[in-house]
Order: sequence, then structure tokens, then C-alpha cells
Amino acid sequence: MHLDGAFRNLGCEVQGEGNKKRHSIFGFGISIAAAGALLNPMHAAAQEFAPGVTCEGRICTNDTDDQYVVLWEVTCMNVVLPPGETVSTVTTTTGHFSQTVAPRSTLSVDTDCPQGTTLSYWITGVQPG
Repeated sequence: MHLDGAFRNLGCEVQGEGNKKRHSIFGFGISIAAAGALLNPMHAAAQEFAPGVTCEGRICTNDTDDQYVVLWEVTCMNVVLPPGETVSTVTTTTGHFSQTVAPRSTLSVDTDCPQGTTLSYWITGVQPG
């Protein structure tokens, strides 16, 4: 696959609303493997989204007697080389997901892209469910 042409047209982009911002940077000629390795989220310390509900990496723990809904977003990159073309088309999509975590249990959020490569994911919050 010839990815140079597709990546040549990508630059630096900052998107955000309120206090939530996302930065995506692609350089000229970066391979898919390198982009996935660079943009794959690092595991940080557990973040408390509600009293007794924490998430670390992709694992959310509910240590309460109440049910909660976990909300997250996943950004995927799809690379397609159309038949007869020499330049690939690169698109990114962001999906919004939610799933219930029962009282006194854990949830592993699904960050896999059905097609393409996972560029990033982030848990955006929890709400009583």
C-alpha cells in the first residue's frame, strides 16, 4: 500500500468542547503501525468519575450499591486502497458508546474498531443507570 499520499494531506488537528480537548497529530509518511503505537492511550492512574466509581485504562469498577452507565468514545482509522488506484484513502471515525456496570462489579469497555485501527479511546463519564 502507498500511504505517503494519504498521510501527506493530514495535519495537526485540535477538537474540543468545554474542558475536553483531543489532539491528533499525523506526520508525512507515518506507517499505520507507527501511528497506532504513538496514539494508543497510556494507562494512567485510576480516575474517579462518581463516588465509588473509578476507571483505569479500559476497566471501570463500581464499588457502590447502585448501577451506573459508563460512557466512552473510540476513534478509528480506516485505510482503503480503491481498485486501480495507487493512493490509499484514510478516514477517521469516532463512535460513542455506553454500557451498564452493575453494583459491586467491573466492566471492561470495548475499544476495538470493527474495521480499521483504534487510534484512541477515552472514558467520558458515568451516570446513574
